[in-house]
Amino acid sequence: MKKVIAVNLAVIVLLGVLLSASALPEEKEWRIIDGVYGELDKIQSFGYIQVWLEGDSAEKLGLTESKLTGFARLRFKNNLAGMKYEDMSKKMLYLSTNHPERAKQVGYLRFQVWVVGDHYPIAYHVECEAGHFLNTEIWTHAVLGYCSKRHILDKVKECINDFIEKFAVTFFQVRGEI
Repeated sequence: MKKVIAVNLAVIVLLGVLLSASALPEEKEWRIIDGVYGELDKIQSFGYIQVWLEGDSAEKLGLTESKLTGFARLRFKNNLAGMKYEDMSKKMLYLSTNHPERAKQVGYLRFQVWVVGDHYPIAYHVECEAGHFLNTEIWTHAVLGYCSKRHILDKVKECINDFIEKFAVTFFQVRGEI
């Protein structure tokens, strides 16, 4: 009889642990998003969106900073609708040094693209840093891959688009808008 009670008690405890554990990841994920990315809530507008190229072969392959930056800004408009963008890159150092509270209100989004090689396989590394003028690395993501010369521009654009979409989800979650 004691064994039956002990087994039943063990089953009840195990079910309780399993049921509470299934609810835990969602709650834990929200606390992580709110805690780690909570600074994003202070952003009122964006003042810096830029793509930087590294490596000698990037331009040989048809990648240009100005066109990729234009693409990133367009994806920003589509994915972060309602957030104003005004280039404030020349004021970044001044704000972060002299007006730290204002610097936290201006968003920052930077992409670094490294390309190596000019024949298959072409290796690429795309990294995104997002934050505000006082802390530019609140949210970071990166990808490493390879492709042919014909597909490098599409792959880089795909990475930029994916990063902006993922950042937008985190950004609006922190603000309680989704």
